[in-house]
Amino acid sequence: MAKLTGLTCLVVIAAFVLKCSTSPVPKDLYKGEAISKRQNIMRWGDGNFAVGKKEVPANGKEISKRQNIMRWGNGNFAVGKKEVPANGKEISKRQNIMRWGNGNFAVGKKEVPANGKEISKRQNIMRWGNGNFAVGKKEVPANGKEISKRQNIMRWGNGNFAVGKKEVPRNGKEISKRQDIIRWGTGNFAVGKKEVPANGKEISKRQDIIRWGTGNFAVGKKEVPKKQ
Repeated sequence: MAKLTGLTCLVVIAAFVLKCSTSPVPKDLYKGEAISKRQNIMRWGDGNFAVGKKEVPANGKEISKRQNIMRWGNGNFAVGKKEVPANGKEISKRQNIMRWGNGNFAVGKKEVPANGKEISKRQNIMRWGNGNFAVGKKEVPANGKEISKRQNIMRWGNGNFAVGKKEVPRNGKEISKRQDIIRWGTGNFAVGKKEVPANGKEISKRQDIIRWGTGNFAVGKKEVPKKQ
């Protein structure tokens, strides 16, 4: 009788285990396949991601090294928990910069709608396929070609310069090593942001001294009007 009782117990336990193993998984649980080294990131067989305990419903493919950045098979990105709906291709090393297949950029979470080609090493400078520049989040609408090493100096295909965010409308050719000195194809100079209208040829090593082809000088911003 004791043997029978023991056998009965084993049968009951086995039946219970079998029932538990075949029970359906609750609807609110997913079968996680990988957990990243970062806290609370899970990926499922269908490619979906969870950030924390919230599932992101797109077909996730990878998680970047930056916090809360995900890319899906359709190329979309999520910054934090917000999905960026364009066809994302890469994330730059700078924080919150994304480039999509159509060349568009996002600075932070705001998309810049032009055809972006590159981001300079300086913060918040972008150049597009049409040559336009953005300084910060503001686009400079001329056909930009280069940015100098000094802050906020841009030159366009028409030769014009911008000092800061203000364009100097002449055909600029160079910027001197001194701050805010510009020379144009006409030979004219600008000292600071003010143009000196004679045909300038050189700038001396002393501050604000300009000599023109006529031999006249400017001391500071005041011209000595004639070579004697």
